[in-house]
Amino acid sequence: LNPVVNSRQRVCPAASSSLSMPTLAPTLAAPLVLQAIGSWAEQPQPWLVALVCGLGSSLSFPIGAAVGALVTSSPKAAAARLDFAADTGGAAAAKEAQPETLTAGIMAFGAGALLFAVTVELYGEAVHELDTIGYKVGIPYISTTIAFAFVGALAYIRANRWVMANMVEGPSEETPLCVEQGLSERTLSQRRSLLAGYASWFGVLVSGVPEAILLGIYAAEQRLSFAFVIALFVSNFPTAWASASFMKEGGKSNLEVVGLWTLVALMTGLLAAMVPFMYETDGKSVVRDLIGDAIEGLAGGSMLACICAVMLPEAYHVMGDTSGLVTVAGFLFAVVCKVFGGLAQDWTSSPLGRPTR
Repeated sequence: LNPVVNSRQRVCPAASSSLSMPTLAPTLAAPLVLQAIGSWAEQPQPWLVALVCGLGSSLSFPIGAAVGALVTSSPKAAAARLDFAADTGGAAAAKEAQPETLTAGIMAFGAGALLFAVTVELYGEAVHELDTIGYKVGIPYISTTIAFAFVGALAYIRANRWVMANMVEGPSEETPLCVEQGLSERTLSQRRSLLAGYASWFGVLVSGVPEAILLGIYAAEQRLSFAFVIALFVSNFPTAWASASFMKEGGKSNLEVVGLWTLVALMTGLLAAMVPFMYETDGKSVVRDLIGDAIEGLAGGSMLACICAVMLPEAYHVMGDTSGLVTVAGFLFAVVCKVFGGLAQDWTSSPLGRPTR
């Protein structure tokens, strides 16, 4: 028996060395990979959190643009329907008003969700921090936020006026988007719709810069909440929907419309992901904190100006006082997302939520 055993002992090590060495590395590496994945899941990289949340919150841009483009008729189809409406006494015109009412309702709902994000998630947290650090210490920081909020609102209003004056001819006083409801001159109406869509897209592109930077700062400080991302997602949807409808009425194809809004979504995600690399959270820095508060103010001020100057007036112009009820529904939806997001955080210890104080 010994020779057999010895022969096996002499052969097996050689065979095992040739057969098991290639498979030994994955066997040993698997626990290390699982450990690395586990540690990454517990503490994800801030830039990755910013990228995912930035793309997630702005994903409603191409989705809303796609839906808006699909439900909107091309200029030729719209002209044919107008001729048919004239022959049928306006029956088709009533059907045309239904997509417009739906767009206004979505805009009012998004305004309510965005209002929650600005008032509660942004400024509410800033005021709440005063109770933690003390009012004497926090006065410079909250003052910076307030001052730059006014600057952000003023910059948004000025930019919106410049876009309206330079890109849209013959502004109407009825609606902030300066788009007449009647289509008496089809060629002029088509051009006005196209320019109004571009104006809305340009306004989002400009206001999206401080919003993306704010997402990156929150991700770097581990203060990014689920409700804030959802509120941005909901509020972005009607803006892209309305702009895409205008562009489609102006003669743009579905691919062109969705491509423009996809560009905004990619810009938001990439810009948010770049911020954590430049925003160091180690130690305390007064200058860094003041810069962060200034960015919060700029983003919050521009969002509030957009709500008050564009979204709510547009919704009220179409829906009347019913838009107020829809706006409240959007606000309460964001509240529910905040509550259940906190429950999910407690259950799963999600690192995306704000740390418990």
